[in-house]
Amino acid sequence: MMNLLRSHLTIANVMVYVFLLVANTLGGAYAFYGLDAEAFGLLTQFGLLYVVGYWLLNDSQKRNFKLPYCPGLILSIAWPILLPYYLFKTRGGKAFLTILIFAGAYILTTALGAVIAAIFIGPQFD
Repeated sequence: MMNLLRSHLTIANVMVYVFLLVANTLGGAYAFYGLDAEAFGLLTQFGLLYVVGYWLLNDSQKRNFKLPYCPGLILSIAWPILLPYYLFKTRGGKAFLTILIFAGAYILTTALGAVIAAIFIGPQFD
């Protein structure tokens, strides 16, 4: 079981989930307080694009999948189409599990930020 986990746990996977944990926890705390952090949102979008792009390059090399000529540009423009296509092309039906895990991590880390803000900082409306 541990060998199976180690074979799927790469530095790129860890980077994606650590980024989600940090960025969405802070984003959830900002949302809880109704703060509009435009610079934080911009950095989060660029950071997510970077870590997902790094994961895509790492995973495509591991699976011997040839990416388009300029994957960064295509990823930044068409990631909602490119990533599911890539996942279904390389994993088949298991792509649903990968998408579900990523969506769950995204939602849970955002909720975690709101919960942490509510517990440690207090209620928004005093």
